[in-house]
Amino acid sequence: MSRSSPSARDRSPMLRFATWGLLALGGVVVGSVASLYMTRHFVAADTVNKPEIPVPTKHTRIAAPAKAPAPNPTIEMDPATQQAVGLKVAPVVLAATDALLSAPGVVQADESKFAFITPRASGVVRSVVAQVGQEVEAGELLATIDSPEVGQARLNMVMQLQALEIASTQLDWQEAIYNNTKELIARLKKGESPEKIHEEFGDRPVGLNRERLLTAYAQFRLADLSQKRHKELQAKDAVSMSIYEQVLAEFEVAQATYQGLMDQMEYEVRLARARADQAKRQAETAVRVARERMRVLGAQGLRDEAELTAMGDSSEDSETTSSPLSTLEITAPFRGVILDREQIVPGVAVDPTKQIFMLADLSTVWIEASVHESNYALLAGSRGGTVELHTPAYPERVFEGQVFYTGDLVDPKSRGIKLMARANNADRSLKPGMFVTVDINSKSSRKTPHVPRTAILTDDDDVFVYVQTGPNQFQRRPVVVSSDDEPVAEVLSGLNVGEKVVVEGGFKLKGEALRMAGTE
Repeated sequence: MSRSSPSARDRSPMLRFATWGLLALGGVVVGSVASLYMTRHFVAADTVNKPEIPVPTKHTRIAAPAKAPAPNPTIEMDPATQQAVGLKVAPVVLAATDALLSAPGVVQADESKFAFITPRASGVVRSVVAQVGQEVEAGELLATIDSPEVGQARLNMVMQLQALEIASTQLDWQEAIYNNTKELIARLKKGESPEKIHEEFGDRPVGLNRERLLTAYAQFRLADLSQKRHKELQAKDAVSMSIYEQVLAEFEVAQATYQGLMDQMEYEVRLARARADQAKRQAETAVRVARERMRVLGAQGLRDEAELTAMGDSSEDSETTSSPLSTLEITAPFRGVILDREQIVPGVAVDPTKQIFMLADLSTVWIEASVHESNYALLAGSRGGTVELHTPAYPERVFEGQVFYTGDLVDPKSRGIKLMARANNADRSLKPGMFVTVDINSKSSRKTPHVPRTAILTDDDDVFVYVQTGPNQFQRRPVVVSSDDEPVAEVLSGLNVGEKVVVEGGFKLKGEALRMAGTE
């Protein structure tokens, strides 16, 4: 027994050494597994939980997060110091956000100043004056055409004018007769003597009424005198009652004839004047119809009697001083430039279906843009507003246009909505058919927080403002804002409406924060 005990004691150090070795090896294995697990865990966590940074767009810059949290101490500044450094604050307000939309467009001629010129009547070209590229004024002669239809219309116009002249003269004559006859009848009713009436109306037109009325008047006066004389004689029994009654009957017949003739004459002259007036009205209507016919044919009207005589004269002398009646003059309807001209030369037959000139005034042009239906809400406030036009032909120039129409129909193929704008083009730089990019500025109906641009400060990649948390306390706060150059910035995150931010003197607070960080 005494030998076995030392032997056990000799083996115990070796056993303890083996035990500690196994424990150490197990610790290494466990550490490796734990390390591998922790590595996979943190890599996965970094991949899954890493916050997504919004991708900057053309119009919005998102502030990148700082690599390490910046110190955010509260800075205290008494009122006197605030006034000394010019510190000013302003509240965060809600405002509509300006949106910029770009759409493809094309330049078009102003349809109100664009014309396909065609002859209004068939004929043969006599002369061509205008050429492609020529600038013409309104009413300027472009070409002349010999048209039998125009000649017939002008001859009809001449005849209707002549008929109107005759009708006007007839009405004037009947008007004078009517007025003079009325006055003559009034004089006769007053019982004036025939000698005085002849003196008053000797050179005044009365027509056949003069002879009839004066004859009846003379017979009436004679019968009146006869019956008065026989009445006196019968009272003295110088004549018999039967003779007096015969003379009295003759007086009554003459009186009735005279009175009836006056009534008839007044009616006849009134009727004659009405007929003459109606004839003149019919002649005026015929002239208006003839003029309208000439207007439809594009022929010039007759302005005065001298022109009528010249155009109606078929002698050789008149042809040297005036155009033939069949001449149709093609003139420019407005000021513009000839964009195209058909191959027309003297002797070519033309008709109303043949386009001979293309005329446009390019001092203003239209821009037609196609806006996708998903962006239609941005067009709500664009009518009457301005748009910017860009074209590869002039990379450094920006043209302006005024929107006058936003479409009411969606194109079934492109799903686009038409927008029309009018642009000044005094130098004719914008050519019809040219492609342009239309930038449309529109206010969104959605309102977001806004602050003055002077409140925005930066520190490397950090974008922040100073918020007033108390009368004398200011705290730095990170924000995300729009990146445009507008004087008021849209706040995408970081501020609430009503909070007050420092808009002037923010750099003083930033310097004070750096000083405080350095003393710590």
